[in-house]
Amino acid sequence: IIDGTLGCVFGRGRGALIIVVLFVGVGGYVGAKDQPAWFHNARTVPLAALAAEYFVSLTPKDMRKSLPKIVKPERRRNAGDRSNSSKDGAPTYRSPDRRSLQRLIEGATQAK
Repeated sequence: IIDGTLGCVFGRGRGALIIVVLFVGVGGYVGAKDQPAWFHNARTVPLAALAAEYFVSLTPKDMRKSLPKIVKPERRRNAGDRSNSSKDGAPTYRSPDRRSLQRLIEGATQAK
């Protein structure tokens, strides 16, 4: 049990470290403006940026100067855009999606 638990913990830690190294490398090489859409829109980017800042803060000051600058993720969606949410801010379906879902539900209830 201990061997498997330690393997899981160290495996996750190694994976997190690899993600941080890749994030810093890609972010430093590509820059904020030229990031590919898959990289920029990834759900892990804010976490990777936070972890990268933490790991860079642990490095000696003279070594930090040689590291590429950490590119913080920018939100591409307008933060004030609530066209796809209800009055309370909860996400909702758009009209075509809502009609398709309604047809699907009606078809499922008629099939019974």
